[in-house]
Order: sequence, then C-alpha cells, then structure tokens
Amino acid sequence: MKIRNGFVSNSSSSSFVIALPKDFDAVAYVEEKYSEMRSYLVSDIIDKWEDEFDGMDEEKFVKEKSVQIIENLKSEGYYDSYESSLEMYVIGELLRDYIIVSMESGPDSGYCELLSEKQIDKIKNILKIK
Repeated sequence: MKIRNGFVSNSSSSSFVIALPKDFDAVAYVEEKYSEMRSYLVSDIIDKWEDEFDGMDEEKFVKEKSVQIIENLKSEGYYDSYESSLEMYVIGELLRDYIIVSMESGPDSGYCELLSEKQIDKIKNILKIK
C-alpha cells in the first residue's frame, strides 16, 4: 500500500502563465503569503533541502527557499519542471494571485484555457497598463 506524504508527482502536469509587475518584491510577497502555505508544502521544502536545513528556523528556511524559487523564475523568465516538480508547485501555490492562465494534462486528459476579458483586465492591472 502506498501512503501519500506531501506532494506526489505522477504523470499529470500543470503549467502556468504568470504576469508579475516590474516592481514585484518576492521577499515581501512570500512574507505576506507564508501563512497561507499548506503544511505539506512546507514539509516537502524542508525534506527536499534537508541537508541545508540542519536545524535552522523552519519558517525562515521555507521563506528563503520560496523566495529563491521565485527569484530564479524571475531571472530566467520561465521554469521547466523536468528537474523537480516541487518548485513548480511552490510557484503555483505562492504566485496564484498572478496566474493568468493554467493548463493541466495527464495520460488520459488535458485542459487549456483561452484568455477571457477578465484575465486580460487582470494582466493590465498587474502590469499597470490602461
């Protein structure tokens, strides 16, 4: 019998289109959203980097790793989940306010979404376009 302990990756995948304002402050944003993070996501972050954790304050460690993931996304302009789906899950969880489009696929199904006027307005608002 298999027991789920935190985030489990299988053959399904999720992709996001995210719009961030130029002045986006990852540190302040993670600080604000930390309390909304699911407990299993916090434990998965600690498990993944347990060699770096080494008794550090749990909240501080998870916030630092979350900021690092977001900063890597910002600097690269994309994130490919081929290496690790945990980072993709952190991005989707923390940056949900800035997700414009999400797509999911699996072995038997898929999902994609056409931008609506509401989503276009959201993009304009985030990027401060009139």
